[in-house]
Amino acid sequence: MSGENLRKLARFLYQGHKRAKVNRRRLKKEMGEQAVDLRSHPMKLILEPATLCNLRCPFCPTGNGKLELKKELLLPENFYAMMSNLKPEYLFEANLYNWGEPLINPHILTYIQFFTRRDIYTTIHTNFSVDDYNPDYFEALVESGLHELVASMDGARQQSYEKYRVGGNFDRALANMQGMARSKRLRKSNKPRIIYKMLLNRFNEKEVDEARGLAQSMGVEFRLDENFEIPPYVKQDWIASSVRKQYGDIPPTIGGRQSMDYIYTECRQLWDTAVVNANGDLLPCCLVGSHAMALGNLLKDPIATLWNSPKIHKLRRYVTDLGESPPEFSNLCVVCIHRYASHRTMHRGSD
Repeated sequence: MSGENLRKLARFLYQGHKRAKVNRRRLKKEMGEQAVDLRSHPMKLILEPATLCNLRCPFCPTGNGKLELKKELLLPENFYAMMSNLKPEYLFEANLYNWGEPLINPHILTYIQFFTRRDIYTTIHTNFSVDDYNPDYFEALVESGLHELVASMDGARQQSYEKYRVGGNFDRALANMQGMARSKRLRKSNKPRIIYKMLLNRFNEKEVDEARGLAQSMGVEFRLDENFEIPPYVKQDWIASSVRKQYGDIPPTIGGRQSMDYIYTECRQLWDTAVVNANGDLLPCCLVGSHAMALGNLLKDPIATLWNSPKIHKLRRYVTDLGESPPEFSNLCVVCIHRYASHRTMHRGSD
């Protein structure tokens, strides 16, 4: 890159960072006030590259076939149209995953590079079991600038792993992790952060030390997730004994057993996160899996319009005011356990 192009890139990034920081300050103030009509833009993006998956995980609506979103890939022409309407200069973080397996999308590297070249922290979660990837693919992932890659490993052996990752190949996922870690070392890169994630359940709980050892042998991080959301009707069949011993018969929620003064809630996504499906639908939060609950579409309207629509105003009032009547349109908030666990409840104005 020429000196002039480097200077242009530096000016571009500086202006983007400046706008993002100003927006973040405004956003925190509006969340603290539980504002309904916002001047700020979302600072985080959850973008779905594919509403498809190669696995059949029983508690995932994509895997068990209950997902109401159309099965499709995010196409490049739609991606760039969405980004034009989204204003990515306000973003700090982009998560390229939600209900599907991101590596199924053949354009995923292009999407990663779009954000990392704008210095936006970019993450993917993958089962790493789609294919036997070659060194060129790992090198491309490292060179893409990806900041974080989380691989769902869920054990240390095929027998326990496949209890939840139905249709997955543990040896393939492990080999792919090894290849990714090797490529990162060869490139002498500090990115991406590679995480070996294990959803703790009664089938794999005796393999925690073994799994941690596998992660250490590859030079990657190990993450044990006790907050494995299990449907009540099968909880007794899946809950790990260590979780039962620590928490009793009620497993921890998404945010763990924190006090009522600090409750993690998806409700804040109505203020700080744009959740966008592969077809452009803007969804209220990452838990929504139905086109009927969309707040609009980024292929048709800019985020400034969608972010202050009557529907999203109603939802913001509903999740922060116990006296607010339920929305008359299709929504998930009326049955969500996180309703009224708002930003003010979380931080008591500390932000």
